[in-house]
Amino acid sequence: MKSPVAVVVNLFFFGLFFIITPARAQSPVPLIPLPQEYKISDCNLKLPAQISFKSIHHDSVLISSLYTIYDDLRELGFFISEVGATSNQKPAKPLTVFLTPADGPELGNEGYEIIIDKDITILAHSHLGFYWACNTLLQLFGLGPGSDIPCMSIRDWPDFSYRGLMIDVARQFHTVDFHLDMIKAVSRFKLNHYMIHFSANQSFTLPSDKFPNLPTPDRHYSKADLKKIMDAAKKHNITFIPLITVPGHSAALIEGIPELRFDEQGRRINIASDKSYEVLEELFSEWMDIFTGPYWHLGADEVNYPDLDESPNDAYSNWMRRHNLESGDQLKNYFINRMYEFIRSKGYKMMVWEGFKPDIHPQVHKEIIVCPFDIKFQGIMPNDYFTSGYSMLNTAWTPLYIANKIYMTTPEVMALWNPFMFGAGRSPQPFNYWKKYDAATWRNQIIGAQMCVWDIEEKAQKGLLLGNQYGPGFHDYGRPGARLRIFSEKVWNGAGASPKDLLERAGESYWTHDQH
Repeated sequence: MKSPVAVVVNLFFFGLFFIITPARAQSPVPLIPLPQEYKISDCNLKLPAQISFKSIHHDSVLISSLYTIYDDLRELGFFISEVGATSNQKPAKPLTVFLTPADGPELGNEGYEIIIDKDITILAHSHLGFYWACNTLLQLFGLGPGSDIPCMSIRDWPDFSYRGLMIDVARQFHTVDFHLDMIKAVSRFKLNHYMIHFSANQSFTLPSDKFPNLPTPDRHYSKADLKKIMDAAKKHNITFIPLITVPGHSAALIEGIPELRFDEQGRRINIASDKSYEVLEELFSEWMDIFTGPYWHLGADEVNYPDLDESPNDAYSNWMRRHNLESGDQLKNYFINRMYEFIRSKGYKMMVWEGFKPDIHPQVHKEIIVCPFDIKFQGIMPNDYFTSGYSMLNTAWTPLYIANKIYMTTPEVMALWNPFMFGAGRSPQPFNYWKKYDAATWRNQIIGAQMCVWDIEEKAQKGLLLGNQYGPGFHDYGRPGARLRIFSEKVWNGAGASPKDLLERAGESYWTHDQH
């Protein structure tokens, strides 16, 4: 952790985003996500057009975050008169930022405090805390120069370290500009992970110099494209995660590299072949020069292989015997472990979807993060992974999937969810299909949650995720709504507000079902 910093912002400017009213229980500040703690005072602060940032402590990462905020402020109509580090001279208004040690570790690496009076003071322990605090200010300042914001104090921190969104580009290709816009949007609502699903049976969207026939024509990114996406993620303090699905859902990969084929159907990689591991390691190494980590999602879902007594050929039988494997389930676990050893050696933490058997030999490494999607796939439940010692990222279908035009839950249902609830696919499902886990028991094994968008055209994404005010609605895809904004509060501060209050802040009607 970097040395703690206190950021003091003395304001002499005119405007920015929402207006705040007191009383958290009824009409809290119209921020999403709602801060963990806040208190409204009686005064107001009028925002002038001119803002001047000055710091006495020059931290390159913090300064980089500041420049990102400057761009956002300019878009809102503000003028940044001074930028960068200064000497220890007494600061002059309109705006001054001091970088000095803050007291106490209570807020954590991403937490912050804001005090709005005649000045604005931001306290944070790292550039991340400062950045999230500034995103809170961007919401408050959104009405622009000349508007008033109430005097108040905020203490805020996230409940979960992983707060993410996944976009599937293998079934419906998306432009680079879409990703740049969405990365900025998720950072505004304090999400901090952005995953792209690059491969499926339909297409393979990554470039390759070593295997030039691999990318699907007219449906893939260049390395320059990927660098733009990675640079945008870094600029907005977002961790980028690649998802390259193997060994199943691999028809497009196998079409580009036929030697990986397992059978005539051409959808499964032959993982009973040392050559397949060599090719995958070569491919992954090429992309690891682009994707800097710390996570790598292997996929590894919805794929099965024959048991030894049902062996399709002698090569399969001989390979299985050499590795002391008798069942297809054992082979799948072997594959996950072998890829894990390689991926870990490159400095990444590995993720897989649910579906492997946690109680057979070889047992899948406990360091691998499990992402449940159906919560009952092949009879395996989240508690089977919990009790076996695995950490989980909640990606459960209900309510976290937006898929195939028809599988998605309403904003009202999402407002009733929290990261300790795992809903069965395929959504929408009644609440008695949801598995609810005790927070006190399993808190340390749930790292966070992630919304996942599957097989949705780019044109409909912003409306389905953020609401009509962020993008046009396409009702043949389902009802537009503030799903991602509602989710962002639940994974930041899941216990903070009532569903009714959250939905009203998000501009949605509230749910009146008896089951709360």
